[in-house]
Amino acid sequence: DYPHPGGEVIDLETDGTDVVLTTAPGCTDGTCHGTISVVRAPVTATSATDVAGTIDGGSGVKDAQIAWQGGRAFVSPVVVPVAGRPAPAPVVVAPDGLHRAAPTSCGIGQTVRLVTAAAGTTLYAVCPSGGAAGQIGYAVQASSDGGASWRPVRGEPLLLVNAGTTSFAAADARTLLAVSGGSPDVHGSMTLSSDGGATWRAPRSAPPLPNHGWSWVGAAGGATFYALSGDGSGAYWKSSDRGDTWSQVVVAGH
Repeated sequence: DYPHPGGEVIDLETDGTDVVLTTAPGCTDGTCHGTISVVRAPVTATSATDVAGTIDGGSGVKDAQIAWQGGRAFVSPVVVPVAGRPAPAPVVVAPDGLHRAAPTSCGIGQTVRLVTAAAGTTLYAVCPSGGAAGQIGYAVQASSDGGASWRPVRGEPLLLVNAGTTSFAAADARTLLAVSGGSPDVHGSMTLSSDGGATWRAPRSAPPLPNHGWSWVGAAGGATFYALSGDGSGAYWKSSDRGDTWSQVVVAGH
């Protein structure tokens, strides 16, 4: 048991010194309804009571993932927007509250994701940029100073099958992984960049595409990536060569 305010936990991450949680009330079927609370506490605490700030939850909260880098936590909210109100921007959790962390050149009101590299100091912003039929496109920007300044990554856009949800991870300043999933009709996709987001390709030996695509990817450090299927199986997928080849790991008891 870990007492905390704000409703159900959406995400919880630690850098080994502090814990940051994002919470929201009224969660059913993958969507919460209400304000997102961002809560911070030392790892030694037995509860989290310090609300660092709140984020507009729109008409439904889909996600509010946390990414740590250099002792700072970045939060990327994904909400169903309310007509006439822009989507909330990603923020960095500071001692005096929450501060906007996304590049303004991504466009106001866009659902921007911040992705921290597991190694190094590169911070990525993944910005929606349109796409062809059945696809969703993203432009990538990079920062080497914790989001104080940004540079566009020149090259081809990132294109994912528009299956409902997306997830992104970065192993280092050059290696990024992006996936989509959520729909059994169009499944989803997995794509990899080895040049900092300038070009994208399929992994050399990609895992079989799950019926519901991919729900999450993460970079654990070094050359390791993890991927979770949207099908809810008792297994996950692991790559030890920066996303090029994959093996399935079955969880004990499943």
